Formats: sequence, C-alpha cells, structure tokens
Amino acid sequence: MDKQEGGITLEQSQSVMALLMNNTDWKSINFNGSHLQELVMRDPKGAGKRFTTFLKNGCHSHICHKLILPEGKLKLNDGHLDLLGIRPGWSTWKGPIYGDGLQGEELVDFRSQALKELCVSRLIFDSGLSEDETVITGVEAFLRHENKKELVRLGIKAAVNLRKDHKETGENSILEFVHREQKINQIHFHGFIIRWPDNPHPHNIYFYRVGPLDWRCACNDLSANCGRHDFVALSRVA
Repeated sequence: MDKQEGGITLEQSQSVMALLMNNTDWKSINFNGSHLQELVMRDPKGAGKRFTTFLKNGCHSHICHKLILPEGKLKLNDGHLDLLGIRPGWSTWKGPIYGDGLQGEELVDFRSQALKELCVSRLIFDSGLSEDETVITGVEAFLRHENKKELVRLGIKAAVNLRKDHKETGENSILEFVHREQKINQIHFHGFIIRWPDNPHPHNIYFYRVGPLDWRCACNDLSANCGRHDFVALSRVA
C-alpha cells in the first residue's frame, strides 16, 4: 500500500485512529458543555489541523513545554558533576564502547552538546528492548540507539539543565511532566559516556525518582542489565 505524506500508510492511520477511539475516556467528556461536535462541524479543517499538531506532539497537549539551553558545550569537570550531585574523578570514555575507555575519540553524541533547546514534543524515552525481551545490558541498549541516526542521545548538557530546571520549577519542570504523562521514574543519558579510574566498564549519568518531586542522580554501569523501566533519553532530530 502506498504511503501518504509523512510516511504513514492508510492502514496505519486507521489503526492509530481505532486505538485512539477505543482508549479515549468518552464518558468524561461533556459534549453539551464543550460544544465539541459543533466546533468540529463548523470548522473541520481547523479541527483537523489542531488534531494533526496533537499527533505530531506525540499525543501531548503541552505543545510549548520546552527548556532553552545555554550556548556552548559542557565538558566533564568538577563543577558540572557538583550540579548533578556526583563525586568528582570521572573522565570521558574514549574509543569504542567495548574498549578500555582510554584511547580514541570521546564517546559523546556531539549533536546533544549543540542543542539549543529541549522540547517535550521531540523527546523520546525508550528502553531499547524488543517486544519479546525483558532485559538487555546497558551496552546493548547504547548500541541500538547509537545506530538510530535520526535520534540524538542526550548527554551531560541535557542532564545538567534538566536538573537545574527541576530545582527551579519543581512540579512544573520537564522531569515532573514526563513522570506525570509517561509514568517514567528512571532516565539514562547515553550521549556522554564516562569512566571511573578503578572500573574498566563504561558508565552513564542516570536520574531516578524516589518520591514526590525527589529526583536523584548517579552513575550507572552499562555492563549491568536494564529492564523495561530503564528509559534512555533521546530527542528526534529537528
């Protein structure tokens, strides 16, 4: 079947609409009070345009929820680690993920360093697991996302600014929004791989939520297993 503009087939669009129809809480909608049917009938093209925006936004209603990032790149230094609550002493991993981390180019997604904003409509949180898997190693999750060139792996710049945003805005922060909307409590940043001197394994910066408005930060060993509650922070290329 030929694809429509945007890369979706008629069959796929019908499947999406059927799922939305079956999972919408129709009983909670006051049709008389909202004049929904009248609004759609009066301006079907406008309603369709707004619905298109809703779908492009990943079915989020908060279209403009975004975080402006400062210019420039962040390097791994004690100041930035302090902002994340991580002890100093880490270095950037160099070379391939299966190497010793000491030789080669820094294992950084430099597209993440160049981002000027984080927009909810472009954020993706993915475990990397296939449907028939329950766990994979962090290294395997990294490799799977590394091969998806259309996705930016968020790194230290995103982590530092998301942490700052959460401290300043609390329940209105992107981290709390993601928790409310997607029930996410664990976020891994694979765009900036790091190394501890006494540990030969690659690590990533990791956020985990332990209670209301309480997000902590740590370093996660990528040789360990990750499950369906371990989400990697990604952004679609603008």
